[in-house]
Amino acid sequence: MKILHYIHGLPPVRNGGLVQYTLDLAQGECELGNDVQLLVPGRFNRRLKGRTEIRTGKWGNLPCHYIINPLPVTEGKRIVHMERLLEQNSFERFFSFLKMISPDIIHMHSFMGIECTFLEAAKKLGIPVVFTTHDYYGLCPKVNLLENGKNCDRTDWRRCASCMGAVVSEKKIIWQHSDMYKKLKENKIFHWLEYSPKVLPYKMYVRNIRKKNRNFVNIGQEDDGSKRVVSECQLELYEALREYYLRMYRNITCFHFNSRQSRQVFESYLGKVKGEIIPITNRRIKDNRRINKYNGKLKIGYLGSGQRFKGYWYLKETLDAMYASGMTEFECHIYFNAPDLNCPYLYRHAPYNKKEMEMVFRNMDVLVVPSLCRETFGMVVLEAFSFGVPVIMSSYVGAKELLGESPGMGIVIQIQQDNGALRNVLEKIYKDRNILSRMNKKICEWDYEWDYDKHIAKMINLYRGQICEM
Repeated sequence: MKILHYIHGLPPVRNGGLVQYTLDLAQGECELGNDVQLLVPGRFNRRLKGRTEIRTGKWGNLPCHYIINPLPVTEGKRIVHMERLLEQNSFERFFSFLKMISPDIIHMHSFMGIECTFLEAAKKLGIPVVFTTHDYYGLCPKVNLLENGKNCDRTDWRRCASCMGAVVSEKKIIWQHSDMYKKLKENKIFHWLEYSPKVLPYKMYVRNIRKKNRNFVNIGQEDDGSKRVVSECQLELYEALREYYLRMYRNITCFHFNSRQSRQVFESYLGKVKGEIIPITNRRIKDNRRINKYNGKLKIGYLGSGQRFKGYWYLKETLDAMYASGMTEFECHIYFNAPDLNCPYLYRHAPYNKKEMEMVFRNMDVLVVPSLCRETFGMVVLEAFSFGVPVIMSSYVGAKELLGESPGMGIVIQIQQDNGALRNVLEKIYKDRNILSRMNKKICEWDYEWDYDKHIAKMINLYRGQICEM
């Protein structure tokens, strides 16, 4: 079978669960004897004067096709010329490319950086397209379906014009696609500077100055809470964007939903669509469960980012309150650069890789996933369970469905309905570590299929079903 995966970028520039899942799946499919190729947004070339080209190289042992002059990969941020995301000038180029490589199936993992004409060319050639619901880009230009910190169910994108926040320079996006940026991201010295505790105070000082001096476009909300004026043409632009992405969704043959929650959200916007629910995983998740002992300080882990919708600040406020009340025998280990430099219980670490994964999870008693947005899945939950680590997660995390298979492995809390929910749970665990022991035992007894090849087989069967129906 010839399989083409589209992904919005590659390491070291793009990372995270989406990228890890895609590359692991592609590599696994290749090892089973399939002809697997990648398609990704490449660099920008001004000499082509905006024309799109596709150049072929390698990613590891996989053929990789790079789109030269792709659409901007915004990652849910606003750019000055949002109309750039509506471009559709490359039908003939994509048609010729797909006809040349002739894939049996296309697996889309994102709409970022790719024109709608790519999907229309695939449809004209009769190539089925599977789309994995990693996030909500295409339903929401910010990706997370949040408006003013609350879950958004609006289908009118005209309101998105006043919701998106600050502008990211297109020059920055072009720089992130450059070869030099990639080399810097791979450089060990620059990586050390990024997360060095000695350099961090200076970085935070500069970042705060830049934040104060940043010039926002006249959309959104002023610092004093007053609304900025949004022009009619801007409103129409966002409505046009919504229609553009709906066109893209209409060209999807089959949806791969990674949870029941993601299916419910997508169908609330798109209506009933053809698809299957297959929970996601990756190659580094294996059965490493063991019975753990819970002595000494309570070690809390947080593996998200500092973005507010991931819930870090909610967790931080909760832990601050516990510490102030005299509950000080705990540590919180985080894996990103937080601005709280003098917090006595906070331990900062650089993002972990596959080799460091065991050390990370062996160094925590409980993982907290306090997302304020509706996560389509939440790979860190499954990673934690694979090491026998209990999880406290918000009801917005799609991976909570794993608890339905074995209740008692973790705790689901209703964050926005009760702002004291997380504190109540953490205080109970702080006072009684037997709660963690019981959850750890339950995880170790959980009958779960850890064989990654079984997941690949499910995806191959999904592909075959679509090919047979074309």
